[in-house]
Amino acid sequence: GGSLKTRSDSTVEAVEKRMEEYREKTEPLIDYYEDRGLLRRVDASLSPAEVSEETREVLTELAGEE
Repeated sequence: GGSLKTRSDSTVEAVEKRMEEYREKTEPLIDYYEDRGLLRRVDASLSPAEVSEETREVLTELAGEE
C-alpha cells in the first residue's frame, strides 16, 4: 500500500556498469577455480530448503577434504 522507493543506483546505466564489472572481474574466477577442481556449484533455482540442503552437503564434503 505504500509508495515505490527506488535506489539512486538502480538506473539502467548503473546496472549495466555493475554487470560489465562482474563479467570483467568476477566471471573469470569461475574457470580459474573450476580448472583447479575447487569450484562447487549449488542450484539456486531450487526451493530455499533445497538450496540450504545442497549448501550443507557441499560444506560437509569440503570439511571432510581437509
